Amino acid sequence: MKAVNKTKNIVLAEKVVVASGLKKFIGLIGRKRLENGSGLLLLQCRGVHTYFMRFAIDVVYLDANGKVLKIVEGMLPYTLGPLVRKARAVLELPAGTCRESGTAEGDLVEFIKEEEGK
Repeated sequence: MKAVNKTKNIVLAEKVVVASGLKKFIGLIGRKRLENGSGLLLLQCRGVHTYFMRFAIDVVYLDANGKVLKIVEGMLPYTLGPLVRKARAVLELPAGTCRESGTAEGDLVEFIKEEEGK
């Protein structure tokens, strides 16, 4: 699926993977990088860390409606991010994505499932 900042009318990530279960626990650990145009969506999540990761990421905290509550740009490896109590999901993106797209707190992010066969 893709993540779109509806407020700015810009695609944040063409390929977003939803992490659940063990995949949610592992997240981006072990990867060398997060490719441009990619993202990881952690549902039922209020906080993240980058322990054991090799690269920085942008972290976007979302409420149940997709409203951006908080952004941590360029969160470095071995960092504990803030706990955002009202967050219901966290979108992890390549570092620099939020700055480049102008994504800010209060923006609305929508997730669009790709049609089968595309």
